[in-house]
Amino acid sequence: MQYGRLPGHADRMEAAGPPPRTSPVLVVVALFWLLPLAYPLIQLIRARPADVGWVPALAATAASAGAYVVAAIRTARAGQPRSAQLPLVLIAAVAILLPFAAGVRWLGGTLWLAAAAGFTLPASAALAGTCLATAIGAVTSILLRAPADTAASVAALTALAGVSVVVAIYQTQLARELATSTAEVDRLRVTSEVHETVKQQAFLAAAELRKAQTAAPSAVPAHLDRAAEAVANLQRQFGMLVAAQQPAAAPSTDFRAWVDGWAAQSGVEVELRIEDLDGKSMRTLFPIAVAALTNVAQHASAQMVAVMVRGGLATATLTVADDGAGFDPAVVPPGHGLRGMTERLLAAGGVLTIHSAPGQGTAITAEVPRG
Repeated sequence: MQYGRLPGHADRMEAAGPPPRTSPVLVVVALFWLLPLAYPLIQLIRARPADVGWVPALAATAASAGAYVVAAIRTARAGQPRSAQLPLVLIAAVAILLPFAAGVRWLGGTLWLAAAAGFTLPASAALAGTCLATAIGAVTSILLRAPADTAASVAALTALAGVSVVVAIYQTQLARELATSTAEVDRLRVTSEVHETVKQQAFLAAAELRKAQTAAPSAVPAHLDRAAEAVANLQRQFGMLVAAQQPAAAPSTDFRAWVDGWAAQSGVEVELRIEDLDGKSMRTLFPIAVAALTNVAQHASAQMVAVMVRGGLATATLTVADDGAGFDPAVVPPGHGLRGMTERLLAAGGVLTIHSAPGQGTAITAEVPRG
C-alpha cells in the first residue's frame, strides 16, 4: 500500500533552515562589478602619462571603489538594499567629474554608480538611478568625443550593472522569505505531531485509570502499570521529537545512539545499517524512523526489527521491518501515527509505502529526494 497525497492537505515545502548571514549571490555580483577598475589600471601600466595628473585620478577611483565596497557589504549582509547616501554621492561625483579631469579611460565610474544605486536604493529608485547613470555615461562620452564602441560599451555595461544588482537583491529576498515561510510550516507541523502524541498517550492513560477505578482490587495494579507506561511513552516521545528536530553536526551518529537507546528501552533486537547517506537526508528521515519504531514498541509485539537507511543517486530510503503482529493496511488502526509520517514525507517531496498483513509483520519504507 502506497500513501500519496492526503485529501484536503496542501503540499508543503521542505524546511530550508535559517538563511545565511551574508548573501553569496550579492557578494559575487559586487565583486564582478569591481572588475572595471582593472581597465584604467592596465592603461596606466601600459602607458603612464608624463604628468602626475593620474595620481589624484587614481586616488579618487580608489576612494570610490572603497565606498562601493562598503555599500555592497552592508547590503550583502542584510540581504536587502541599505541606505548609504555618502558612498552613493562620492561615487556619483567621481563618475561625473573624473572623466573630464583625467580623460576617457575613466568613463567606467558610471558602472559603479548604477551598481551602487542598486545596493543602496529600493528597486524602483535603483532602476531610475541606473537609467540616470547610463544617461550620464552617454552624455560624457559625447562631450569627450569618445570612440563609438567605447561609448556603447560603457552605456550597455552601466545598464547591465544596475539591473543585475536589482535582480540579485530580489532573488536573495525571495530566498529568505521562502526560508522563513517553510520554517514556519515546519514549526506548525511539529506542533501538530506533538499534539497528536499527547492526545494518544493521554487518552490511553486516562482509559487505564478509569478502568482501575471500577476493576477488582487484584486487577488495579495492572491498569496502573499500563497508565504509567503510557505516561513514560509520552515522555520518551517528547524526547524523540525534540531530538529529531536538532540539526546535529553528525546526524548518522546521533541516529545510531538513539536507536541503541530505543532497543535498550523496548527490549526489541535491532539490526541497523546506514549506507552512504548525507546529513540533510538523515535529518529528514530521522523523525520518520522515530515514529516507525515507536509504532513497533507500542503495537507490534515484535522480537526483531531491521532498520536500513541508504542513500542512492537521487533518493534516500529508510526501511523499518519487524516480525511483529502486523495489520491490514487497508484498515489502519488508530494511534499508529501514519498520517503524521505521510504529511512529513509529503513536505519533503517523498512517499511512504507500507507492506503488512495480520501475523506477518510490517515493513515501512520512506523515500525522499536526496540532497
